[in-house]
Amino acid sequence: MSSAPNRLETSLLEPSEPDRSALLRTLVEVRADLVHFLARRLTCRSTAEDIAQDVFLRLSSLPVAARHPRALIFRTASNLAFNHRRDEKRQAEIRATMIAPAESAVEERTPEREAIALDLLRRLARELAHWPERTREVFILNRYDGLNQREIAERLHLSSTSIERHMARAIRNIAALAAKGGW
Repeated sequence: MSSAPNRLETSLLEPSEPDRSALLRTLVEVRADLVHFLARRLTCRSTAEDIAQDVFLRLSSLPVAARHPRALIFRTASNLAFNHRRDEKRQAEIRATMIAPAESAVEERTPEREAIALDLLRRLARELAHWPERTREVFILNRYDGLNQREIAERLHLSSTSIERHMARAIRNIAALAAKGGW
């Protein structure tokens, strides 16, 4: 989530700084309306409260005043809510791709299947050697050590979004290998 305002938000700003306090006053005055506005879009009041706080933090640090403070506040909130929904969708897709193989993996063990599995692991190990170090580390912590994304983020001192990107890259790499007939 970028802290720089987008083009529409920029058009709502004053080129000079006549009275930044008007924006801060408006932020305080519309807080309840803002949370209600966000809760309708997000269906979770707690998340709406968090995003309202993000709006306050983001706009209170702007170096310029707003021409239309209320419009700027609600446009910023709308953008942050959209970003949140997009990120949630991305997380759900990543979780779905990680869960599906595990659920379908219950098959009878045979020497032939074990040999195939061992061969696949060797190919994966060779493939992993070519991945960026951080992507490889995130993938191994998730798939082999069983850590969830939050635990990986804490261990590696990275954001959850960064962990999601590394996992998405790892999954794309594996899908590309499978598409090439690498396994």
